[in-house]
Amino acid sequence: MKVQSAQIIALAEAKATAKRNLATATNLATMAAKGLQSVMALLGGPAGVIGIAATSLLFFSSQAAEARQWALDTSVANQALAESYDQITEAALSLKITKQLKI
Repeated sequence: MKVQSAQIIALAEAKATAKRNLATATNLATMAAKGLQSVMALLGGPAGVIGIAATSLLFFSSQAAEARQWALDTSVANQALAESYDQITEAALSLKITKQLKI
């Protein structure tokens, strides 16, 4: 009889702990849902979120195109710089050859 009473008490305590844990989890889930509703309302609802996402994608696309053009412009400038260095080197070599021939 004592063993059964101890088992019943242990089960009752476990049930109470489970109910407390369930209540805590339910409260946390409710607060999270309210927070998400607040964020959604702040962003203008589903239509606002879609609008923000679309605007962000357009902006990213525009910036990517500008960055690509800038990279291409930089590449052209680098090639022109390399060619001018080659010309300077050729001019320097010609000058040295001319000096050597004069000596």
